[in-house]
Amino acid sequence: MFSTTPIFVRSLANALSSLKLLDRVLPLVPPSTRASLLEPGLVRAHDGAVAMHVCSALADETLVEQVFEEQLRRTLGSVISPLARVAMALAGNSPAAAFARLDDLFMVMMKGVTPTWESTSPTSGVVSITYPMGVTADRFTAHGWAGGLRYAYDLAGVKGTAVPRTVEGNRLSVAVAWTPR
Repeated sequence: MFSTTPIFVRSLANALSSLKLLDRVLPLVPPSTRASLLEPGLVRAHDGAVAMHVCSALADETLVEQVFEEQLRRTLGSVISPLARVAMALAGNSPAAAFARLDDLFMVMMKGVTPTWESTSPTSGVVSITYPMGVTADRFTAHGWAGGLRYAYDLAGVKGTAVPRTVEGNRLSVAVAWTPR
C-alpha cells in the first residue's frame, strides 16, 4: 500500500501556504489531492501520490525543492528531528547517519516507499527511493526529495548539496555530498 500520513500532508500544505503557493497548486491537482491538502486530518492515510501531484502542479524544479525543504524545516522536521538526532548521536554527527536511517524516518511520512543509502565516500553518497510497482517517479518528484534531503545538513550543521541523479520507472536517486566537519 502506497500512502502518506496526515502529518506529512499537513506539513506539505503548511509549506505551500508559507511560500504562498497553496492557492496556485489547488486548482491544478486532482480533487482527491485538493481535499487532502485542505483537510489532512480527516483520514488516517492519504493517497501516496499527493506529493507527486503537488510536484507536477508546481512544474518547476527549483520551486519543488524549495517547497519540500520548507516542509522539513518548518513542520515535519519537528517530528523527525528527534529520530534523526538520535541516529546521528549513535553513529556520528554526519548526514550519513540520518541517510542510513531513512527507513525509520519514513514511518512518520509514508508507507510503501523504500529508501536506500549507499555511501560513496565519508562525505557523499546516493539516496535511492523505490516506489511500489505501478507508481512512476518523475523528475519533479526527484527534485522534491532533493529539497527534503537537505534537511540532514541543517541537523548536522554542515553545508551540502542534493542533486537528482536518475529517474527510472518506479525508482529515483539523489546524489548527496557535504563539507567535512
